[in-house]
Amino acid sequence: MSELREGERVRVRGRVRAAGPMLTSSLGKRQCVYWEIRAGLDDERPRAQEGVDFWLEDATGRVLVHVERVAVDARAERSQRVLGQVERDIHAVSERARVVKAAIRQNAGNSKALHAEKRKLAELATLLCAVKAHARGRVHIGGSLTGQRDWIAARAQASDSSDPASASLQLAIDEWEVAIEDGYELEVEGECAREAAPGGVGGYRDAPTALVLRAPSDGSLKISGIGANASTATRPAGPSAGDRARASRPTREKRPSGDAEATRRGQRRDAGASATKATDRTILLTTVIACTLGAILAWWLTR
Repeated sequence: MSELREGERVRVRGRVRAAGPMLTSSLGKRQCVYWEIRAGLDDERPRAQEGVDFWLEDATGRVLVHVERVAVDARAERSQRVLGQVERDIHAVSERARVVKAAIRQNAGNSKALHAEKRKLAELATLLCAVKAHARGRVHIGGSLTGQRDWIAARAQASDSSDPASASLQLAIDEWEVAIEDGYELEVEGECAREAAPGGVGGYRDAPTALVLRAPSDGSLKISGIGANASTATRPAGPSAGDRARASRPTREKRPSGDAEATRRGQRRDAGASATKATDRTILLTTVIACTLGAILAWWLTR
């Protein structure tokens, strides 16, 4: 901080300290100097935001950050959360698809229903791959990030909470909040200037002025490096179209079905067949190794 000069565009790292009364964040109700709300995987402008000026300090001094025309980079933290959930859901969908395929091969249960579930699981797998790509800033479907975002949102809204991928799909449409609290460590990039200190005190060497960081005339004040500091709060987007449709259907009495038991029998047969195949592969591999060693030994003996 001690090397900052007026008129320069700089990037500085330090710890946040309140310069006055703080705010209460909209979703998490946390005391903070800045908060904003985004939706799903949206990386454009926040839906809502509010901030107050704050100090950024290190061991050499401090600078006052003017919170105007702010661009907060919180994508990395959100992406990690989405990617972690997507990986878990992809595993769940893959496991369920394996069970369904085994049941189809064994002709266990309602074949029509199993084939329908197989198609739905394939659609969910494609959707999860799109969510995973979007969280990484890549395009998997839709032709562009904007098209992909809209494609994901439309299908996530049509899903319901019974889907094995429901947690990832909810993250794709929920509103979420980033709040910058007192004590967070950040990087701020902007234009350096000298202005009157808050209340006429608190500048360098008790002068009534202070160095400030503000947005340049042709850009934004960039705040980054929040990472794991910025714990997020979420607000569910509400019941999906699938859940609303399910809730509107009249309740029917559940009748016992043989499909579940038939599927379990198919799973047990499939597990037994898999174990037998594994044993056969082990025997074959052992035989090949023994023959190879025997051939090498015979060649060596005839030299």
